Amino acid sequence: MPALLFGHGGPYLVDYRAMLGSGSYADVYRGVRTASGQPLAFKHLRLPYVTPQCTPEDRPSLYPEEVCILEDCQHGNIVKWTSFVERPRVLVTELVEPGCIHSAHVDTVEKQIRLLKQMLEVLIYLHAKGVAH
Repeated sequence: MPALLFGHGGPYLVDYRAMLGSGSYADVYRGVRTASGQPLAFKHLRLPYVTPQCTPEDRPSLYPEEVCILEDCQHGNIVKWTSFVERPRVLVTELVEPGCIHSAHVDTVEKQIRLLKQMLEVLIYLHAKGVAH
């Protein structure tokens, strides 16, 4: 069932039938920015979401730590942050189609080395910013 979300850069239309993935603290759905039709990913965070630096009193006004990290990370191989919706708590990012790595046809040693170099470059970039993944 599609639903409208309102946040910075919105409104957005999220299709809750189009789940892209699920993890320990969030579910990710496909949706669009209604003004442009731009496809996006909507990561619905389960509450309560508290970073180690947060106190319970801070919860309502704090962005999740992931938002703070994504705002600061500008790298071609890191998903781009678009917006954060406070209620419900939703992280809006660019859409990376599922299976991108599997469909990249990394079938030669050269392609495997190139992919590994890209991943290591991202890890070095994140480490330089004090981010562990």
